[in-house]
Amino acid sequence: MTMQTTVVTADALELMIQLNAGAKDLLEAFKAFKEDFEELKLSTVKPSLLTTQEAAKYLGIAYPTMKQYQSEGQTGNRIPMPPFVRIGSKVLYDFDDLSQWKKDLPRQRRTRPSEEALQC
Repeated sequence: MTMQTTVVTADALELMIQLNAGAKDLLEAFKAFKEDFEELKLSTVKPSLLTTQEAAKYLGIAYPTMKQYQSEGQTGNRIPMPPFVRIGSKVLYDFDDLSQWKKDLPRQRRTRPSEEALQC
């Protein structure tokens, strides 16, 4: 087995030192950018109007189901849908209206039927 030795010239060593310093500066700049980006993410304003697809996603409803409820004006449980505006063919929901509607939905508990109900 032969050992290889690497000879580093003074110019190459100087270049390596400069590259290392540049990498440190770049890393510091990235860290500052990341902190600014996180702060920006936290202060991002919520959109005031949502499309039907965005509203469905926000409410946790499948898009086709949302479209059906929209055309019927109520959910499958006969709960009136939140108000929306139609601009041309586009339907838009106000974010605050959706939030309030979601908050006001009756909570449904899934329970097992009683033994008496099963015997009928």
